[in-house]
Amino acid sequence: MTVTIAKTASVKLDGVAGEEKRETFRQATLTAWREYRETGLHVSAEEADAWLASWGTDDELPAPVCHK
Repeated sequence: MTVTIAKTASVKLDGVAGEEKRETFRQATLTAWREYRETGLHVSAEEADAWLASWGTDDELPAPVCHK
């Protein structure tokens, strides 16, 4: 069985999915912020940048370790 959805309904569904993704991201962000405030554990931007820059190279670095 095939169902055809009007373009306006499709756009509304896409909007709902986008809202759900934004809310999930927002909740994850708030959780991470709360954990950082409680523990002080973090990775610096420089550490994260170096790790990401190594992806796909022959000298790929391990993920940086969180520290205070």
